[in-house]
Amino acid sequence: MKLKELICKIFMVLCLVGLFGVGQNVKTYADDKNVIDFPESSEWVMVKSDKDVTYRIVPNKTGVYAVFWDDMVSQCGLYNSDMEFIGNIINDHYKGNDGNFFYLCSGKTYYVSIRKKPSNDIINSHLRIVFDGTIDLNKASDVSVYIGSGKTSINSANRKGLLYDEKTHTLEINNYTGSDEIRIVSPWYFEADEKDAPNFPNINIKISGVNNVAYNTNPKIFLGFEGHGNFNIVGDGTLNVKFSREEIFVSGANTVIAGRESNIIFDGPTINVEETDSAVITTCYITEGVGKLTIKSGSININSFIDFVSFYTSAIDAGAFEMTGGRIYVNYTKSDSTMEGDVSPAIYSNGEVSVTGGIIILTGYKKTLDEVEAIGSIANIKDGIKVTVLKGSSFDISKLNVKLEKDVYEYDGKAKTPKVNIESLIEGKDFVVSYENNVKVGTAKVTIKGLGLFTGSKEVTFKIVEGKDDKGSVDGINGPKVGSRITDDKLIYKVTKAGTLDGKKVGKVTVVGLKKKSLKKVTIKSVIKVNGVRYKVTAIGKKAFKKGKKLKKITIKSKNIKKFAKGAFKGLKKTCVIKVPKAKKKAYTKKIKKAGWTGYI
Repeated sequence: MKLKELICKIFMVLCLVGLFGVGQNVKTYADDKNVIDFPESSEWVMVKSDKDVTYRIVPNKTGVYAVFWDDMVSQCGLYNSDMEFIGNIINDHYKGNDGNFFYLCSGKTYYVSIRKKPSNDIINSHLRIVFDGTIDLNKASDVSVYIGSGKTSINSANRKGLLYDEKTHTLEINNYTGSDEIRIVSPWYFEADEKDAPNFPNINIKISGVNNVAYNTNPKIFLGFEGHGNFNIVGDGTLNVKFSREEIFVSGANTVIAGRESNIIFDGPTINVEETDSAVITTCYITEGVGKLTIKSGSININSFIDFVSFYTSAIDAGAFEMTGGRIYVNYTKSDSTMEGDVSPAIYSNGEVSVTGGIIILTGYKKTLDEVEAIGSIANIKDGIKVTVLKGSSFDISKLNVKLEKDVYEYDGKAKTPKVNIESLIEGKDFVVSYENNVKVGTAKVTIKGLGLFTGSKEVTFKIVEGKDDKGSVDGINGPKVGSRITDDKLIYKVTKAGTLDGKKVGKVTVVGLKKKSLKKVTIKSVIKVNGVRYKVTAIGKKAFKKGKKLKKITIKSKNIKKFAKGAFKGLKKTCVIKVPKAKKKAYTKKIKKAGWTGYI
């Protein structure tokens, strides 16, 4: 060997040694007994085990690393120190011998988790991690958005309903109609833990209004994402997509959202696909399961999912899959020209699966429904699948879990209509709601009736407890409580006996004050009506006319006054005249004078 070649080889070995440290700033994984420290050398490491294997990695350098894996029968993924998923590590042959690229930080702890397929007895593979070089995360170039496969930017194409904001990396699709294919390209060729990379690309696709996309040829992809980053599909709009119906679809190509090594977060919109035989959403188009798909809310509906030649592909395909809410609907319809065949899971993940909410509805061809799994993966499914899965031609709504937005309300005189949540079903499409006895205090009833695929009905209740409305009622039946203060146009009263709003029960009040101190004349009626409730005036309270210095005349029409409190007329000038009913003059005069009044009656 020539001296020059020998020196080069020695230099390469020195570069490969010492990439990883052991024991420095290490946050150990909880199940530490099954964790192996990855060797310092970055040559190929044989991985042979009849159990799942986890390697701990603590890089000595910060930068981009190429990770190689040469196995097709097990799943390999990279995780941070909290065992949160960063990305899958794919078989080297699928990556063209380039490996998967990850940005790792010096001194931090990462884990490579290797899981064997349930159908295999052992893992018999090789793993290699090579430092690729340093990179300045602040100098990444901008995201590019194109129309079609060319280099025409979406803004220069000037399509009505499509607008890209370069500052916020937001593409808005608002009441768009057309047949374009849209490409969004991230400059990041490597995956990263977002805790390590604050500038990790976040690209937003906001869907608003009603959008209609139709193609007359295939294969077609409406939204194609390239490169690493988070592609957030948000908004409250609807996207209707119609692919060309040829004799046979091109498998894997008629796709609404196709990501190449990208993470897709779906949160809000509704996607309706008329007919296809391919995955409607995929994070690993052409690649083998790199990106992660997260569904938080919204709806993905495939009205006709057709088998491709002799098998059904997956309707959704991802490198890793998480679902916390939302709805996925697949209607399996067998075409006449194809034979019986294998059925892939409706949702397939090459990586781990975490499902804690939402609903998956599978309908259509019975033989297919008997075979199809809702979710499939070769990796770990965390804590099982906590999602409602419905299979069949129709579903009884009475057997589903119903949760009201709120179970107890305070009365305020207004109708209470708590939102009904039924496992991610859509009100107005899957069910309708009606309310009874939902204004006054008591038990209100909610009736839910199924629509479309959902049949039957279900009743639930909620409580309305005492509160107060703008009329002073606490329950919608009785007027203000005893002790409450009410007013008419001139006087203030204290309720001594509550009345009812329907007038069947007349309350009682005591005059306790003047509404305005500028009043010159007032009349104390036998019966008053305030906010629909009738009251008898039965007493005049202490200091009731304290502010009545301008009063010249008080007319008492009520013959029901039982009590004139001492000091009731304190504050009145002696020139004020108190006029009483003729039949009650003797009795009232005696009581009024006893209350301290010495003026004219």
